[in-house]
Amino acid sequence: MLLLLAALVVTAAAALGAALLLSGTDPSAPTYTNTTYGYAVTYPDGWQYAETAGGVAFSSPDGHEEMRITADPLAGDFPIESVLRSLNTTYAADFARDIPGTEWVSMSETVLDGAPAYESVFSIPIQGEERYQFVARYAVHEGVVYSVMYTEFPAAYDPYTGHGKEMLESFRFI
Repeated sequence: MLLLLAALVVTAAAALGAALLLSGTDPSAPTYTNTTYGYAVTYPDGWQYAETAGGVAFSSPDGHEEMRITADPLAGDFPIESVLRSLNTTYAADFARDIPGTEWVSMSETVLDGAPAYESVFSIPIQGEERYQFVARYAVHEGVVYSVMYTEFPAAYDPYTGHGKEMLESFRFI
């Protein structure tokens, strides 16, 4: 009986480990929760966050901002599709105006924790021929516009790059 119980515990632990590996979620990682706008996101151990008006910014241990989340109540009753397209146009125009050399790489329809969303990817110059990517995913959920944005730098510039996508995928409405 003890041997059977031990085998069940080992099997359950292996299944949990496989599920965590597949999901990319570390249950021991810290979670930021915003009860005002009803969302939560998991971030890497050792990272910091700072709340801002309408959002939160996450920084790696070296102080580089890696991800930002904003939540803004939608003023009026607009079709979600038109809000998402408008946000996409605004991001593209803002980057073109504010950062010379910015290129719009792609835009795709996706989801943010099950809510219809758009994701835009921009390529932004660093110096010379080197560039980094800025990714913005935005959705409307229960009358609030959510934008989840992160950067992907070449490893030579930022040893913590790569966590943005994991954090984005951990975003949950609560």
